[in-house]
Amino acid sequence: ADARARLATMARVSPQLVQRHEARAAEIAELQALVDDEQRTLTARNEQIAAKRRQWQPRLEAVARRTSEHFARYFEEIGCAGEIRFAAAPDDDFEKFRLEIYVKYRAAAAAQVLDARVHSGGERAVATMLYLVALQDISQCPFRLVDEINQGMDPRNERMIFARVARIAERPGPQYWLVTPKLLPDLDYGSSSLVL
Repeated sequence: ADARARLATMARVSPQLVQRHEARAAEIAELQALVDDEQRTLTARNEQIAAKRRQWQPRLEAVARRTSEHFARYFEEIGCAGEIRFAAAPDDDFEKFRLEIYVKYRAAAAAQVLDARVHSGGERAVATMLYLVALQDISQCPFRLVDEINQGMDPRNERMIFARVARIAERPGPQYWLVTPKLLPDLDYGSSSLVL
């Protein structure tokens, strides 16, 4: 209305120009209403996501801490250091959330993220197996099946990991099945193991 009054005071303003201006102004107002609606929807969805994240992220972090406690203990038993860390993406890109496995195999070295470019196949196999065992410590199931844990391991690491798995299998709880085409001679299978 103010624009129409100003246009009326101007000399030689085409009525078609006034109509186009009014149509454009109405279109802009309509689009702004759509943008405002979409912004409200986006804000509501972001609040829903944040609320859900506040529910599951602390639980996930707690599971990572419990897993890390077991993982660290197993690594300490073999004279090394290990830790599991939950890493959230700073921009809330959930696809970038991850658990990172940190390992330290030598006293003088710093702990590093487990990486194929840095760690040998045997080191990765040891970390993977101890991570799986740590996960099993915090989960419930009637039996566990471990397939070829010794692949990629040197005899020292194979013996060490087998001793850990055999000791864990002695505990009351789930039954362990170990499937492998070969084992080192003179392994200690424990008192309750059956070798076929």
